Amino acid sequence: MQKKTNPLGNNALFFVKALSILLFLGCATSDSLDIDIQPAPVGDLYSAEEIQYQIDASWQYLGYRSRPNKYIAITFDDGPAGPGTAMLLKILEGKYVTATFFLIGENIEQFPEHAKAIFEAGHELGNHSWDSDRLDGRVSERTVRSKLQRTSQKIHEITGRDPVVFRAPDLAYGNSLKKICIESHMAIIGASSIGQDYESGIKAAQIVNNILISAEDGAIISLHETNTAPATVFALSDMIDHLRARGFWIMSVSQLAAIKNRPLVSGNRYDTIR
Repeated sequence: MQKKTNPLGNNALFFVKALSILLFLGCATSDSLDIDIQPAPVGDLYSAEEIQYQIDASWQYLGYRSRPNKYIAITFDDGPAGPGTAMLLKILEGKYVTATFFLIGENIEQFPEHAKAIFEAGHELGNHSWDSDRLDGRVSERTVRSKLQRTSQKIHEITGRDPVVFRAPDLAYGNSLKKICIESHMAIIGASSIGQDYESGIKAAQIVNNILISAEDGAIISLHETNTAPATVFALSDMIDHLRARGFWIMSVSQLAAIKNRPLVSGNRYDTIR
């Protein structure tokens, strides 16, 4: 009797092996596999036309002597910070300024209502890791990934979307951060104009001066919203007035990227956006 053969022949074994590999890949983490994930645009929250419309509609109302021709982003780290956050939001609302707040995950967990207030006021929420520990080369890739993912999840619970910008605590960047931010679809945001409001005993006037001497078109301002930096609250209003007198339109990081027509790319670091 002639032996019956499988019509698939050796292909059957091939398909079984291929399926096993696919299942393995689906279950594996990026820690166990070196997957080549390429940088990509993180998504456009705003368009240049929207920002331009806001400028055209309101620059005279906001007290600019002439149409603004320079653009600068303002950011606040380490929040939400309870009462300190509420005070900053009140000033920003009164000055019609939109900012980017880089939030710490455990602080969101402690002050969820303040994080929600930041979002509902129209500001951008960015990822600032789960805690204030530095993410330098001494921290494992698995730990860094966990901290960023947990924080992004907290932000998603408030906004309904994942954050597209990330800033490392103390601006300390380990080798794994670029890879993790590419995976998480977040651009890495540094700063070029630093208020140094984290220094003990600093006065509001010095914070304003620190910002003004480094302010330029496309700069990114770094301030803090913690209750341990009360001088920031006293400095903010004067700083905004001085920047406007110099022709700056003050906005969030993603708005700055939009008006400059420079889409943010995951894993890329931006100290300025020009």
